[in-house]
Amino acid sequence: PREYMAYIELGLLYREQGKLSLAEESLQKALKINPDSDEAYFELGRVYREEGKFSSTKQMFQKALKINPREYMAYIELGLLYREQGKLSLAEESLQKALKINPDSDEAYLTLGWLCLKKGDFPGAEKMFRKSVELNPRNERAYIALGRLNRDSGRSNEAESFYNKALKINPDSDEAYFELGRVYRERDRIIEAQRCFRKAVEINANNDQAWGALANMSREDNNYGLMRGYYTKANQIRINYYNSVTVDNYQRLKRILDKRKIKFVCVQYPMRSIEPLKMIFPVKEGIIFVDNERIFKEAVNKGTYSDYFGDMFGGDFGHCTPRGYKLLADNIANSILKEVFNQ
Repeated sequence: PREYMAYIELGLLYREQGKLSLAEESLQKALKINPDSDEAYFELGRVYREEGKFSSTKQMFQKALKINPREYMAYIELGLLYREQGKLSLAEESLQKALKINPDSDEAYLTLGWLCLKKGDFPGAEKMFRKSVELNPRNERAYIALGRLNRDSGRSNEAESFYNKALKINPDSDEAYFELGRVYRERDRIIEAQRCFRKAVEINANNDQAWGALANMSREDNNYGLMRGYYTKANQIRINYYNSVTVDNYQRLKRILDKRKIKFVCVQYPMRSIEPLKMIFPVKEGIIFVDNERIFKEAVNKGTYSDYFGDMFGGDFGHCTPRGYKLLADNIANSILKEVFNQ
């Protein structure tokens, strides 16, 4: 009963299964037995980060570092946390500390690459991603990162090559299959795209983006029964899970607006159900929710997907075309006129 490492391992197992409350409970038990376990604090910080408890996340990583100042992975996790919160200088500072402890950390370079992308520094990002691959040629996530960078830069052939390298290292990467499917879809290699999206959901049934992409492609094939089935699967996943950073940002914004007595208008992505967005807020009164599912699906069904979207980065939606942005803006304006001004 005093084997605290078993509780840590249970915590890791529960976290991998998405059972975050059980993971938290196990790690707390480990710390009760051994309050000086830097590993338990580190793993608890990762759980809190996934739960969206960002102040507790920071505290756990800092406690881990107080016990073990050489725990460079805690600096990397802090860098990720700061990047997600938009605190870019603090993120870079943490990642540089990680590299000072371990100059050969491919994870630190990979995270620095994403930080460069956040800043819009594409050459810097490529340099960091390539350094990560140089240090660890088996890091498939670094190849996926290079794939995204090349795809966003319009180099789809290079992107395809990097995604295939990632899959050669890890044939069970649903992320690599989804990203490769996006490349094939945007190059009108329809059969290959469908194969990749199906493989992604076969590996990870909770990949809502891949389900959404399959729904969108079924709509284009006029297979509306299959389309509805895929959309149902995607929406069920989204109702049960929302990105913790997104949840934190929405709730933080609501607190700021409530304090200033400003009406809060929440806008859902085009093509997506409004229900997951509503579930972010325990109290929904006083919030205007703008539903962009029905209006965009009707518009796309009457026209074509490319009339309203220039890509498919979200699976079932993408960055809007001018026509798409007009539809989005009109719908938001009409919702405000109706809900605020009764017009």
